[in-house]
Amino acid sequence: MRFVVVATVILIAALIGFFLLSRQIRSGLERPYPVNIRLQLRALAAGQAAHFREHRAYSLEITRVWIPPADNTAQGVQLRIIAADSDGYIAEGRSAGWDGRCLLAVGTAAGDSLPPGEPVCYSD
Repeated sequence: MRFVVVATVILIAALIGFFLLSRQIRSGLERPYPVNIRLQLRALAAGQAAHFREHRAYSLEITRVWIPPADNTAQGVQLRIIAADSDGYIAEGRSAGWDGRCLLAVGTAAGDSLPPGEPVCYSD
């Protein structure tokens, strides 16, 4: 009798674990695009900071401040700088596999809906 109870508890725990694991995997599969875009926007922000230290202005030219990594983590990610000057910039990131977009704003381009230096993603 005790064996049946222990086996039942183990089976129920395994089923609950399987359910939670499948939910985690499913949610992870649905969100790789925004995560990759945010990662690349943060890399762009680091490049913009270095450009600003040297030139006292942010760059409008994406190739001056961001280079796609060689490990293909940015595959399908497209970034563009919408506006930039000595007071701030706003950049946009999109992905070929996702209909949404992420925005990154720094300086005067930031506001209530765009916190400074933090990528914010929107689904279309």
